[in-house]
Amino acid sequence: MMKKLLLSLLLTIASVTSYAQTVHVDVSQNITTTVETGTTVRYDVGTALELLNLLTDAGAFVELTCLTAPAGVTASTYTQQTLLTASLVTDLLYALLHNNPTAGLLGLNDQQFIPEGYYTFSFRRFKLALGKKIGINTVSTFTIHVVSEGTLGFKNIENTPEFSAVSYNGVLTINNANENKVTKTSVYNISGATVYNSNKSEKTIDVSSLANGIYILEVQEGAARKTKKFVVD
Repeated sequence: MMKKLLLSLLLTIASVTSYAQTVHVDVSQNITTTVETGTTVRYDVGTALELLNLLTDAGAFVELTCLTAPAGVTASTYTQQTLLTASLVTDLLYALLHNNPTAGLLGLNDQQFIPEGYYTFSFRRFKLALGKKIGINTVSTFTIHVVSEGTLGFKNIENTPEFSAVSYNGVLTINNANENKVTKTSVYNISGATVYNSNKSEKTIDVSSLANGIYILEVQEGAARKTKKFVVD
């Protein structure tokens, strides 16, 4: 019953979202994503079945392997892996239940692509037993195609302030949200309950009445949704 509920929720999630110089790439699909040089890629998982597998596979590793890269680029520098810890799986579950972007929650580092050309990756899961990889499951093989600046019609935005949320002395400060586009500001606890909701942009929120713990700030900017995790202590 739980798996059926989760699967129905997962089917509503968008697979790829992009903001300015950061592009979210769904690593669970065999697709080619074209980006301009200098773009930062943040890795997402948007396939319902694969997210369901991750939720039931705590203790496994996920690995991103760069199979090929342009001439002069060392492919291994783009290879990385992370452990699916219980807390990471909890964060994924929270994001799925609230239809939030899951990008960045896999624990894989963002990567910037500068040399132009084709980068081919494999995404797979496995477990370790006596130092050896077992149960290897290759989920997908995808490609990132890097083209010259301006090819896609985007301007190079340098030093773009990062959206952030800082909690201190009972006050949550929201930095670098686009006030002119914000239509909703919400805060959720880790169980998914809404603890704050406003239909406008907010620079600060009084969180002094909240119990100590982890919370999620969600800001709706037009069709885009931004989320940040913060701690009240």
